[in-house]
Amino acid sequence: MGLVNGSKFSPAADQFGKPVDVRAALPMYFWKDSMIDQKYFKKSCRDFLTDVKWRAEHFPEESVEQYRGWLLAKGAMVIGSIRSAGGLSAIGQNREFPKTPTYSDVVDGCKAKPDRPFFDVLTGR
Repeated sequence: MGLVNGSKFSPAADQFGKPVDVRAALPMYFWKDSMIDQKYFKKSCRDFLTDVKWRAEHFPEESVEQYRGWLLAKGAMVIGSIRSAGGLSAIGQNREFPKTPTYSDVVDGCKAKPDRPFFDVLTGR
C-alpha cells in the first residue's frame, strides 16, 4: 500500500487540456523473498517446495523456470561463484563460467531431504 499511496499521477487530458477519465493498469510485482535481510539464505527445502507448489497452482501458464525465487537463487549463486573466483576476468582467463544446477535437480534434491537448507542443495554442498 505504501508503494501505491506514495505514487504520484497526473490526470489525463483531452486536446484542450481538460482532465478526462481514463482507466489504466499499472503492473506491480512483489517478491516474497529478499536477500536484504538474509532470510532467503536460511530458507529450507521445505519452504522452497511450498513456494514452488503455490506458484504452480496460481500461475500454471508460466514455466517453472520463471519462478522469481528460483531466478533470485540462481543469480545469487552465480554472483557468489564469480566473487570467489576473483571476478569475471579470472573466470574468462582461467576458469569456466560457473554452472548452475537445473530446476528439476534442485526440486528433486529438496524433495529427498526437505529439512536441508535450500542453498546447500542449490550449491551442491
